[in-house]
Amino acid sequence: MAVSQGSLSGRLAVVTGGGGGIGAAICRALADRGARVVTADISLDAASKVAASLPGPEVHRALHVDVADASSIQELFNAIGSFSEEPATILVNCFGKSQPFTPFENTAEDMFDSDININLKVRFRPFDLGVSVIENGLGNTPVGKFFFQDKA
Repeated sequence: MAVSQGSLSGRLAVVTGGGGGIGAAICRALADRGARVVTADISLDAASKVAASLPGPEVHRALHVDVADASSIQELFNAIGSFSEEPATILVNCFGKSQPFTPFENTAEDMFDSDININLKVRFRPFDLGVSVIENGLGNTPVGKFFFQDKA
């Protein structure tokens, strides 16, 4: 059974981790459906390349974000507010971090803590700001809730 793909025209989507891999593919899928896309990534160069490659008549943007830094996430949303009168109504967290393969017995605790911080704890930070958008009536999802779906 085919899934219906409605138009996202007029919607602003933010994709964290959009500078490569699955995040870049999500950016393309959103743009294909008519959304204006903000590609946010720790690598502004990678985000810029993805944003420049997106299809459609919309003006897509690339912005830097370090999801491990709460102030960087706030700066991301402030920057979006400076160029868009409409709020972001789609937020996709598609960032992740992995260390080169290291046998468990050789994994340093700080390396383990860094992976846990980025891949688990930090996932909720961008949603803190997104929830306030919904509570203030500025955005919505089909049922007015945020859904947590990771790439893994």
